[in-house]
Amino acid sequence: MIKFFRKIRKKLLKKKKVSKYLLYAIGEIILVVIGILIALQLNNLNDQKKINNQEKKLLVELVNNLDENITLFENFNTEQKRRIHLADSILNHFKNNTATDSLSKIFSPLIWNDFLNLSFSTFETIKTIGFDLIKDDQIRHNIIELFEVTYPVRLNAITNTCSATQEIYYNWNFKNWHLRNRIFNSYLV
Repeated sequence: MIKFFRKIRKKLLKKKKVSKYLLYAIGEIILVVIGILIALQLNNLNDQKKINNQEKKLLVELVNNLDENITLFENFNTEQKRRIHLADSILNHFKNNTATDSLSKIFSPLIWNDFLNLSFSTFETIKTIGFDLIKDDQIRHNIIELFEVTYPVRLNAITNTCSATQEIYYNWNFKNWHLRNRIFNSYLV
């Protein structure tokens, strides 16, 4: 095709038809500009497709993180219910004055508090890339609200509760060390 245009150009210059040559040159420039604009448009469409794929991939990963976090919450909740049941058993032993060696088995799981470690990895990736990657304003707002407000408030409450529980246990342990020793010693015998 380039040879074709070169031949036309040479023919027009040989015939000394400057006006036709200028018209041809403008036409050729317009064709080049149109070609560049088409290439730019295709490049923009390709870039947009990559951004859309990246958004979709991150949202799928985020859903997986949320599923993991739900499982972690459910497991933590189940464990806390078990711990409450154990604490109630201890209280019943003391109310009924029936402290036995089985009480030490109940104490053991209550000594250590579980802390909840949620997954923030995909959220941090989105934060690094930029929240504007997520086109839907409501989804973007909900994600930010969940990870920057709701989770921190819940995790702070859980941490405070676990710390308070641990402090209560240590205070009781310090005040009732003789009872604790009797319980554990009877268990060891």
